[in-house]
Amino acid sequence: MTVLFDRLSYMDRLTAGGVTEGQARLHADALDLALREAVVTKPDLDEAIQALRHDLEEVTGKLRSDFETANQALRHDLEASVRALRSDFDKAIQVLRGEFGQRFQAHDERLSRIEHRLDMIEHRLEEMEGRIDLKMDMKIAALEQKMTIRVGAMMAVSVGILSVLITVF
Repeated sequence: MTVLFDRLSYMDRLTAGGVTEGQARLHADALDLALREAVVTKPDLDEAIQALRHDLEEVTGKLRSDFETANQALRHDLEASVRALRSDFDKAIQVLRGEFGQRFQAHDERLSRIEHRLDMIEHRLEEMEGRIDLKMDMKIAALEQKMTIRVGAMMAVSVGILSVLITVF
């Protein structure tokens, strides 16, 4: 969109107000040049807004992707650690059963207590896994909230800049 400026009408108004024709021509030329070079048009602002929106969408998508990737990696690592611990506990129980069964049958009661303790440890590990999952979910939710706030702040700043640009021009 081009800004329309009627130079002749402007010169007529200046000369009618007592300005010489030469000065009126200089004023009209200067104003015409300034309007062509310095005025921001609505299509210019629309294009800037679209570019900002596109950039915000890219940043938001990247952040979400990064958070999801990190979340999946953490869950995978945690599950692998829990499986390894369970396997180690199972192996330890089997070894203990074999050794105690062959050498010390009188210690069956003690073995039962040990198995019970291992079960309690396994139960505690499961509880810890649940708490870790909950904490991870809470941290992810907090990060998503921070991301939303930051994106909102970026949009507010963008709107503020655009309103200043619109007001100024």
